[in-house]
Amino acid sequence: MNFGKAALAVVAMLAGVAQAAADEASVHGFSGPYAGVSATALKGFLSAGSARVDFGEGALGGGFIGYNHRAGDFVLGAEAAVQTGRASVFGETVSITYVADLRARLGRVYGDTFVYVAGGASALHTSGAIRGARVPLANLGAGVEVPLSEEMFLGADYTLRVTRSRVFNTRVTAGYHNAQARIGYRF
Repeated sequence: MNFGKAALAVVAMLAGVAQAAADEASVHGFSGPYAGVSATALKGFLSAGSARVDFGEGALGGGFIGYNHRAGDFVLGAEAAVQTGRASVFGETVSITYVADLRARLGRVYGDTFVYVAGGASALHTSGAIRGARVPLANLGAGVEVPLSEEMFLGADYTLRVTRSRVFNTRVTAGYHNAQARIGYRF
């Protein structure tokens, strides 16, 4: 799996769908509850001091649920998500039992398009080659959503999840980049 190609495919898909949907979709309030499913390409990294290593790629699938409150052109929201999947880490297959996210979203509506930044906490649990690892992570990201209809929307999201620790007086950072395609329903 090539992370760059997956991210480019998500952006291209959104551009095409947004253009096709722009004439048909009416402006939704971007306020209230929503839920949906997601597909994610990920790329892991590890850095210690000035050294950096990319250590794996993978794919996740899952779902999300949230609530947005709109005030004028601005939107404030909260979202919970759970995903599962597999990754290749240094040549070994790792089962990602779950990645659970809880994050806040702050964004702005431009016509029929919602653009946002998000941040919060994540928990990761693995099995397989790395058995039973439970890792707390911070997450920070940005995304865009466009309507497909009054209730349905299509989105793209980039999220960085990281954890930091000290090993022998050296700061170690591990995490992964995520490019995500989302489709959801506003209630």
